[in-house]
Amino acid sequence: MPDPLLWKGFLRPFMYGGIVNWDKIGFDILTSFPFTTMVGAIATLISVRVARAIGA
Repeated sequence: MPDPLLWKGFLRPFMYGGIVNWDKIGFDILTSFPFTTMVGAIATLISVRVARAIGA
């Protein structure tokens, strides 16, 4: 989530002189939520399985 905000909103304009497009940054953040949620759910299931395997 911080990648579009940090890179496109702050660092890239200073490094390359680009113009900040806040609509594009907001769109990138909003479209990354479903993927982040799915990856988080899968990682949770895997971590629970690993914790049970280590504890057994």
